Amino acid sequence: MTGARQDMTPDLPRLAFALLCVLGTLAIATGAFLEIARARRGDSLLAPWHLRLRLMSALVWVIVLLSLAGAVTLLWPTPNASINQKLQFLSVINGVALLLLLALALLGGDFWILWRTRRRVERAQAVRFARELHSLAETETERARAAQSVQNNGAQRNGKAPRGPSNSFHE
Repeated sequence: MTGARQDMTPDLPRLAFALLCVLGTLAIATGAFLEIARARRGDSLLAPWHLRLRLMSALVWVIVLLSLAGAVTLLWPTPNASINQKLQFLSVINGVALLLLLALALLGGDFWILWRTRRRVERAQAVRFARELHSLAETETERARAAQSVQNNGAQRNGKAPRGPSNSFHE
């Protein structure tokens, strides 16, 4: 009984890892489909080339995760496996490692581009806010001058000397 249990124990962690890889693949694919739908609706903040980069990154990640899941479930060498089985598993894992490096580079590039885009949008918003604030300040200044000129004209008609700038809070 204990011999059978020891034989099954290594399978459970490998199957759990493969299941996590498949779940990760589903999450990435769902995100990619949602990003495509957002772009088709016109709600995407990404440029078309950035969307293509992100989809390429998602595709590479899906290939990496599914390759890992397949390698640990189908190609995992048994303790008494032949050299060819071990080399086949090792070649798949080496290929996955190289694709993983590519996927990480694409992910880093995506984050860098996204960071630059956000900075550009934030700067544009800050400039627009400063312009609106300046326009509002000019409008308020013109209103205050117009009100003071009306007040000064009324005071000159009544024969009183013009007063300084009025402060409506203290009058």
